[in-house]
Amino acid sequence: MEKIEAQKQIDIINSIVSDKDRHYPISYKVLINWSILSAIMIYFTPIILENYGMNYMVIFLSIFMSVGLTFDMIDIKKNNIKHELIMTPNQKFVMRIWSLMSIFAIVLTALFANKNMSELIYPTWLFSIGLANYITGFLFLKGSCRYAIISIIVGILFFIIDIFIDDKEFLYHISQYSALLILSGGIFILGLVVRKKELDV
Repeated sequence: MEKIEAQKQIDIINSIVSDKDRHYPISYKVLINWSILSAIMIYFTPIILENYGMNYMVIFLSIFMSVGLTFDMIDIKKNNIKHELIMTPNQKFVMRIWSLMSIFAIVLTALFANKNMSELIYPTWLFSIGLANYITGFLFLKGSCRYAIISIIVGILFFIIDIFIDDKEFLYHISQYSALLILSGGIFILGLVVRKKELDV
């Protein structure tokens, strides 16, 4: 009898530890923030590239991605304090993934711009951000996996279409509007959903 009771206590402790490790605090403010930053980067990247050159474009993207990731880190730490947590290994892993995927996307953006393959810039971001979102969703926020998969699939489709279509300018504009819809509009909607859940709690 005592062994059964002891095992129950161990199971409860393991459950608590597991829940804490899988805790990924995210507020609607983070999502709204990313929605705004995404819209700014999507709209102004080609303008800066055309008028100021690739170096300034890379600096522009790096600054705005850094601002977004810093805001994420501050928000996570605040929520961790609220839940009496420290940064868990999974949280640190996800932040590293976001940082690496951001660097990956910025490097490919510079490469495609340099090779006059600008039509592949937005598909790169759709795929990269989608993959980072999928990993985050897989570990913490299951509901965001569907959104992430859409972003990944759309990005891959644009890469495939680029092989067969000659009108690169048309593809560039369609991919830009798609990125604006998915990476900015989609995240904004997710932010509203999270906000509603916060109010319902």
